[in-house]
Amino acid sequence: ITDRDALIEAGRAKLARKGCDLLVVNDVSGGRVFGAADTTVHVLAGEGVLASVTGPKSTAAHTILDAVARRHHERG
Repeated sequence: ITDRDALIEAGRAKLARKGCDLLVVNDVSGGRVFGAADTTVHVLAGEGVLASVTGPKSTAAHTILDAVARRHHERG
């Protein structure tokens, strides 16, 4: 199991516990993203990983917003 797999597994468990439609997870251990220009995020839903991105935080934000917009559109 990789760190990514463990992160996603923990995220899916939290998603189920909280009962939310989407959850965004990123690994912040060891200060990996605090003060850094880049990050990696995974957008999770009940059916799995909807999106993953590594890059500037602005790109991560756009990826998250796109996933929310798609989910909103699907729900009508």
